[in-house]
Amino acid sequence: LLGLLGWMAKRAQMNKVVILNNFMLSTNLYVPISKMQYQELVWAAQKQFPGFLIAFRSINEDYNATALADLISLGGHKIASRRVYLLKSENIRSCAKKLLRKDENTKQAKNYCWANASLADVPDINQFYEALYLKKYSRLNPQFTQLFYRHILQNALFRVRMLRQGAKNRGVCGLFVHGGGATAPIFGYASNSTTQDALYRVLSLWGWEMIQDKEPFNINFSSGVSLFKRARGAVGRTEYTVLFYNHLSIGRRWFWKWFTGFINRVALPIMIWKRY
Repeated sequence: LLGLLGWMAKRAQMNKVVILNNFMLSTNLYVPISKMQYQELVWAAQKQFPGFLIAFRSINEDYNATALADLISLGGHKIASRRVYLLKSENIRSCAKKLLRKDENTKQAKNYCWANASLADVPDINQFYEALYLKKYSRLNPQFTQLFYRHILQNALFRVRMLRQGAKNRGVCGLFVHGGGATAPIFGYASNSTTQDALYRVLSLWGWEMIQDKEPFNINFSSGVSLFKRARGAVGRTEYTVLFYNHLSIGRRWFWKWFTGFINRVALPIMIWKRY
């Protein structure tokens, strides 16, 4: 079955795609724009790349509800990408608050503290991210260079903080804040850490700390580790990619119509049922 699907995808030139508003991160964030502006973007992309699928990634049904509706009304077709977890103060019940306070107490007990990252921290940032996202998770995750880290620090493009224990760096959390949204694409810790070190739990406090500081951002915890995130008040929402393929050939249009239907009607209910 997978071999047949692969053959169909190659025939349909599945990878021949232009992604708009693409920050090359695991989760894109959006600035609110009008329906007409989206129309102009799609028209311009179709004119410049006539044989390409046009796509908008990382659109969820909560924070991006207006954009999703506008793009569909312009002829876009939504296809489920994954389940993401969003943190809102009104969804943090007493049980979640208890766990979050426990994580805060662990941070204090371990003598962890936050410090703004400097250029001297770049080797550690690189090591921590690679240890978690590339070596532990997947080499298919975004791969950053030390030059990239230097650039974002020098130009204040991300909020990058080091989790320190005394004078030693133990982890990193780099927030991308844009268009009223916040997500943490730079995240990691030492590969030789243990469960008792609780580094993942403490690093993940960034969203809760934003809420406590009353920062008005839509907090997106992205996907993965669903049980951990739900237990701390995050709610699962479906993230979509919106596709524009009506300008493509009949065969490619047929493939995308079939594939979109399969993902939305078969794969998505399984994702929700399994609580991914």
